[in-house]
Amino acid sequence: MPLNPLRPVYTISYVKELAPQVGLEPTTLRLTAECSAIELLRNTVARLEILTGANEFYNKADSMRSSEYLPHTKPNRLTRRKDPIHSSFVSFALLGLPLCSQPFTFPLMTIRQWRIARRSLSYGERTLVMGILNVTPDSFSDGGEFLSLDRALAQAEQMIIEGADIIDVGGESTRPGSEFVSEQQEIDRVIPVIERLSSDTAIPISIDTTKSTVARAALNVGAQIVNDISGLRFDPAIADEVARAGAGLVLMHSRGTPKDMQQLPPVEDILSEVASGLRESILVANQRGVANENIAIDPGIGFGKAAEQNLELIANLDQLAREFADFPIVIGTSRKAFIGKLLGDAPPDERLHGTIATVVASVLNGAHIVRVHDVKATVEAMRAADAIKNPTEPR
Repeated sequence: MPLNPLRPVYTISYVKELAPQVGLEPTTLRLTAECSAIELLRNTVARLEILTGANEFYNKADSMRSSEYLPHTKPNRLTRRKDPIHSSFVSFALLGLPLCSQPFTFPLMTIRQWRIARRSLSYGERTLVMGILNVTPDSFSDGGEFLSLDRALAQAEQMIIEGADIIDVGGESTRPGSEFVSEQQEIDRVIPVIERLSSDTAIPISIDTTKSTVARAALNVGAQIVNDISGLRFDPAIADEVARAGAGLVLMHSRGTPKDMQQLPPVEDILSEVASGLRESILVANQRGVANENIAIDPGIGFGKAAEQNLELIANLDQLAREFADFPIVIGTSRKAFIGKLLGDAPPDERLHGTIATVVASVLNGAHIVRVHDVKATVEAMRAADAIKNPTEPR
């Protein structure tokens, strides 16, 4: 593929076109030059991920680039980490014009990968934001707002514009006291939305369900992640569908069912309870063919926990992060009742500031992905939180 000398920065569509020709997968971006240490359009242009064969990449790339516009100098140092949990990266961005006359170096970055269907998501460098899209009539915060296909698609588009990394689509309310809906009803609500989003956007789509039939239908039309609030307790066959599709799986800790979970007596040691439940869910997933690199975990804020226990989990999330160091941690505090209680019984639409406080605390204590209704405010808060976590990183 010839390089266009009139195009100084090659965008994600161009890199996607190039990537298969050099046998690589486009993901995020970062370019570090020995002479300038530049970040180009972060999260917009693509990083070419090199898991193996760095020299092979350069041999292939050399044959595809113009000496007039791209330096031929190969990296003077490519040191790989032999680490079963972390992936090794060489970050590479294609430029149409030289940035400087000095040779380029491409230092390896240790960024963990969460494998989802047909791709992987990098986590650890920055916090990922999962936008909530409820296509239900009775969700606790936004029930009925996005029931129509047009309104659901418009909301998803808005969240993507605001910076969402994942859109999580749910067709069954799991608010305290809610009843299960039929499989067909849930499918009728979510499949048209997921099908359109999967064809119209490159953002990964997650299906929030506890039913294997719904998971299968969603994965078949393009969903890449299954988010199971029951941690496979309600329908372990979800793991079979995830394994078949090579999809991502979020395993959440919960107690009881949505109908009765807030009526259960609190457990004495919530951290031990959550850790034990997550270990069991991971074991079931593994036994059904889901690899660890496809699994994320969620401590299940608000699902069968007292208000004080939700706060305890957030305050001690670093303990879970250490125990489950191989897994990305998802946290979902958005607009939940314990925040309303802290704010003097504030209604769901007045819990934004409390939500931001809880997600920032969670991220500083080890969360990698935050699931929220208010994407723009959260994205901005995460930039600050990530800067605090990694103050020496260039911005």
